[in-house]
Amino acid sequence: MATVIEILDFLAPGLTATPEEKATAISMAEAYRPACLTKQKADEAVALYAAWLLYSRQQQKEAAENGEVVPLGVKSQMDGDLSRTYFDGATGGGIVDPAGFYARWAALNDICARLGAITVSPALTGCCGWPR
Repeated sequence: MATVIEILDFLAPGLTATPEEKATAISMAEAYRPACLTKQKADEAVALYAAWLLYSRQQQKEAAENGEVVPLGVKSQMDGDLSRTYFDGATGGGIVDPAGFYARWAALNDICARLGAITVSPALTGCCGWPR
């Protein structure tokens, strides 16, 4: 079975994060681990959330290195008569997710919300307290 960092490296090979940055992102993403999924699917969800965090960070770093200040959610921008195009959901306070990492994490997380943790838990006693 693959570790979370191996799953992250497989799902997001284009990320330029250091091992320390990946470890920090995985640590932060653990707080968003869906409780009702099997260990393998929960690890995948953590890796997807970490990839979303790292991808957002990478985009910000690349913009800063190029001397650009790009407002959150901007897909494209022109200088003459300032014209901006936003990602879907960016203007309404939604999540900016051009690579789809957050959307795939949300789909896994929604299994617990939609069906309930007791319904999808592999343990007979439900979601809470079963060993992973």
